[in-house]
Amino acid sequence: MKLGLVAFPLYRSLLLDEALSETPLLESALADHGASIQLLDGFSRQHDVSQLDAVLMLGCWGYHNEPQHYLDYIGWLESRGVTALNPPDVLRWNMDKRQIGDC
Repeated sequence: MKLGLVAFPLYRSLLLDEALSETPLLESALADHGASIQLLDGFSRQHDVSQLDAVLMLGCWGYHNEPQHYLDYIGWLESRGVTALNPPDVLRWNMDKRQIGDC
């Protein structure tokens, strides 16, 4: 299995700090099960996601700064037919924080 990990700008900045990056742990755990990962730059459409078995939105922090760009990216992934482990409808729903008041 080849998994694309989508990291958005704020989260990508944390990946540069070895103490904060969970990527090595994920790579090791997935390799133990015959899987590999490819880091994807969130918002970039330069990746050939057709070669991936699935994508996982990792660290969506900061999407509120560019909400339409985020929604467009989710739509782009859907249009490519890639399996998103975070369901696109849930990602969209989660943008509306009014549901927090329901708790």
